[in-house]
Amino acid sequence: MIKRIDGVTLLTLFPALFGLATLLYVILRYVVVDVGEAGGHDFRYYYILASMLRDGIDYAALSSSEFIALADGYLQGASYPQDSPDVVYHTPTLLIALIPLSYLSPHIAGAVWGVISLVLYLLAIWYLLRAVWDTLPQNEMKQILFGSCALFLAAIYYPFHLGLHLGQVDILIFFFLCLSYYHLIHGNILLSGVFAGLLCCVKPAAVLLLPFYLMHRRSLLGVVIIGVLSLASVLFFLGADFFENYLARVFLTTDYFFQRKLLGIGNISLLAFIGRFLDVSSDYYSALKWLSHLFALACLVAMAYLGRLNATRLRGGVDFLLPLAVCVWMLAVPQMEVTYMILALIPMLVLMTKAFDMPTRSLFVMCLAMLLLSLTYSFDRFELFQSGIFSLFKATHILAVLAVGFLLWAEIRREKNG
Repeated sequence: MIKRIDGVTLLTLFPALFGLATLLYVILRYVVVDVGEAGGHDFRYYYILASMLRDGIDYAALSSSEFIALADGYLQGASYPQDSPDVVYHTPTLLIALIPLSYLSPHIAGAVWGVISLVLYLLAIWYLLRAVWDTLPQNEMKQILFGSCALFLAAIYYPFHLGLHLGQVDILIFFFLCLSYYHLIHGNILLSGVFAGLLCCVKPAAVLLLPFYLMHRRSLLGVVIIGVLSLASVLFFLGADFFENYLARVFLTTDYFFQRKLLGIGNISLLAFIGRFLDVSSDYYSALKWLSHLFALACLVAMAYLGRLNATRLRGGVDFLLPLAVCVWMLAVPQMEVTYMILALIPMLVLMTKAFDMPTRSLFVMCLAMLLLSLTYSFDRFELFQSGIFSLFKATHILAVLAVGFLLWAEIRREKNG
């Protein structure tokens, strides 16, 4: 009997063991081997800006030629994103935090950032699993199976692999969101708001999530504290002139995005899918821009509604409201790339807690969505999938997020009616 139980337990743990082996390969390849060549390509953009801030250079006021000349000097000939001189997608607070890495060589800094990213990712998964563990069925085998499958999914998750390879900062956003969710579950509402505020210290687009937290006084206080400290640090270290130039460059980045990047190959957002599906030409991008404003408005309303439900909700059990808010946010943002899909791990892992009593059809949809979001595939090479009805294939990631959001809403309704 004991041998049988040990064998079943080992079989149950096999997905986690396979996933950890995959993760070890990813670490060796992306952090150790590739960092001196193709690895860290996107991180070099942050490295350039952090180096400029270190040297007292206002990167928001530079012309494209000035930016390129400085970047080539800092990177010693290494490549970096082509649109770097024209865009400002990240906040100065993130770049201030990265200044210590700018004292290292670009390759060493990329490797160090890879190690930091890996540690943050593992910590985020740990806190996310701790947040939901007590809500699992009181059955040891089911708990082992859930933990094994969750670790397998996190280890093989391609958006994380790609983000680690490129040196993206989406892992940092994922980390803050997981900690926010953990403290929300445990009733530490102030800390939950603090980590929500830190999201906006990485990417301005995180502002669309904030109404979820503004519906509770303590989480609102946490957001305000971080907002005040962030603004004060930018003004203190960089000055009011830099802040003014930065805001001006943010508006220019918005125009640049809608003129050149909206329907680019890398953008897999819901807005981009609509533009491709309708085969919208560049002459009508302004219509898509207005549609993005409607998406943003709808997102803010939905966040406020979900936040209000969360503020009046009794603590205990699985909280599906913040994971659903994450899905809504991902659907509303006009730019969504594969690396951003790391955030979909939160709603997926939370939804997995209901897999043992989920209707068969819902379980099938959940597994299909996980499969689509986890594996590496691309339709970018084929012109056929860039417009019209076949653009549905290119939109599988965002449609999978939509499906997960519907399943979360179904669980919320079932919990309310149950």
